[in-house]
Amino acid sequence: MIKKQDRILIIDLCVLPKECINFLHSKEINATLLQFSTPKEHVYGSSLFERIENIFQRIVLRNKNFSYTLKYRAHKKHYVSELKKFLKHHKCFDYCLIIRPDTFDIAFFKTLQKKTKYNIGYMWDAMNDYKYSELIKTKKFLKKILVFEETDLVKYPQINGIKGSNFFYEIPSFKGLKKENLVSYIGHITTERRDILIDQMIPYFLSQNLNLDFQLVINVNTENSEIKNKNWIQYSKIRKPYTHYLKMMAKSKVSLDLSPSYHEEFSFRVYESMYYETKLITTNKKILQFPLYRKENFLLIENQDDLEKIPEFIKEKYTPYSEEELAPYRFDNWLINAFES
Repeated sequence: MIKKQDRILIIDLCVLPKECINFLHSKEINATLLQFSTPKEHVYGSSLFERIENIFQRIVLRNKNFSYTLKYRAHKKHYVSELKKFLKHHKCFDYCLIIRPDTFDIAFFKTLQKKTKYNIGYMWDAMNDYKYSELIKTKKFLKKILVFEETDLVKYPQINGIKGSNFFYEIPSFKGLKKENLVSYIGHITTERRDILIDQMIPYFLSQNLNLDFQLVINVNTENSEIKNKNWIQYSKIRKPYTHYLKMMAKSKVSLDLSPSYHEEFSFRVYESMYYETKLITTNKKILQFPLYRKENFLLIENQDDLEKIPEFIKEKYTPYSEEELAPYRFDNWLINAFES
């Protein structure tokens, strides 16, 4: 059982903001967040051994993606170096949550276990064969592995994963923001072209006199002429801080949840929309099975007929959730349950 004095370390590459840790402190959970600076861009051929290894892998073994392996190898060395610096200034931790443990190598975990007692991992993204191949190497350092996608538990039984879910954390200053007559979305354009679906929705939002704020990061090779509706959609090549998105969610009447096809489970947006009392339009088919699904709070979009439902959905009054209903999905409870279950 986690005690008040227990020290908890949370390791995350770059997503969780400091406000998340501030929230845990407000719940008297002694948590520390470790994040990493951006690794230097890997320069191929920086050593003779690397050039020979790359030629052997690509020509003899026909591993045409080996250049990515070299890049990730360099990144992992960077993470080990920063971990060592961090641990020098901290006492031992009783518990440690590692988000995306497949990102780190054996050297990282051997260093980590010198100052941590009970380590668990959370794969908060869909897995693939490469992520699995990396995770299985370090599985022995983890007491348990929580897995976001239920299908991955079946596809990769060797990791002995446990079904996990996403969560939300309270930011009172955002919660207190006044709602605006606004529909918003911040995300990546992706190969599935979220800009195309947003473009199809825009006339329905304008018909309800909503203000629009759609911000997309271009992370795929797309010709400038192919990009949709530059009048209403802002495009950038730089990802904004997560708190920027949360603040936008908090003041919006409606937000979007455009799930990629390889995700079946509920994104962070589902839980955050409930906390901020924001209507959510989603492409996740599983939303109808969500325990707290309410038709006036969530709208599933699968086809053109569903787009026609947007005006009526916007007009319906939002039904807030009680603290008791939200409690299981709140990060402090989620964290305790992850370690103790």
